[in-house]
Amino acid sequence: MDVGLRHLKFVVAASRYGSLRRAAEALHLRQSTMSRGIRELEEHLGVVLFVRSSGGVRPTLAGTELLETAERLLGDFDALVSRAGALGRGAAGRLDLGLPTSHAVTRLRPVLLDYARECPGVDIRLAVRPKPGLLMDLKADALDLAVITGRANSEGIESVSLWSERILLAVPESHALAARCYANWTDLGDDVVLISRRGLGPELKELLATKLGTIGKQATIKEHAIGAEALLSLVAVGLGITLHCEGTTRMPDPGFITLEVHDGTGPTWIIYSACWKKDYTNPALATFLALLRTHRSMVSRGLVPDT
Repeated sequence: MDVGLRHLKFVVAASRYGSLRRAAEALHLRQSTMSRGIRELEEHLGVVLFVRSSGGVRPTLAGTELLETAERLLGDFDALVSRAGALGRGAAGRLDLGLPTSHAVTRLRPVLLDYARECPGVDIRLAVRPKPGLLMDLKADALDLAVITGRANSEGIESVSLWSERILLAVPESHALAARCYANWTDLGDDVVLISRRGLGPELKELLATKLGTIGKQATIKEHAIGAEALLSLVAVGLGITLHCEGTTRMPDPGFITLEVHDGTGPTWIIYSACWKKDYTNPALATFLALLRTHRSMVSRGLVPDT
């Protein structure tokens, strides 16, 4: 005979109620089923677990020791079942989100707050990486969802646009462009342009090359392994100019001026999108996607609608 949870439940119930009849009623069983199960367990173990009398049952020394272990095992099993159910409903587990810059968390704050309230059992992990790394990790299932600039055109990937930000040019206060209302892309070919290797730097570098390439110009670029805000400090001391998105800086700093960068149609915007695998298997993502769609208007409020 194999000893199972059924036998352990019989032992715990019999000890708790002190009567096979009351224990059987509590478990919605016949008393004969309860009695036979305990006797089978006793025969299998070769010990007497209960002293039986007309007044009921009480555990023997062996029964008391078995009872302690049985209660612990049943408690662990109930916790295991509960945890598995929560994982299946997406109410527990882990959610890995990838972001292109740390400031993107600010835009997602309403979604993250509501998600934390609805799914307190889910551990949210954030990672900041350039776009190629985000898409690579998404395809490799290292991320459940990634926020990227532009859109993901890969097969098997779904996406929804979130918000847009203007691309700004930062120049020293003494720069000739500082007195202008805005700058054109054609104005950026004669200065040293400081670009970060982190965050949106690679994408801004590619955009700059594309814009200047259409008019046959090429920028002088100096790359740095620092963030966008640190680059602004270099601009303030006159070491060059730099491109950044309007959400990058939160407080104005002395020493530089920021301008919109225009092309033939007006300001240049960069679009942020959320993307995930169509065949995702993490149930915790479903609730996050629902909240993301609910809060989408709040996330993009006050910014140009994307097309």
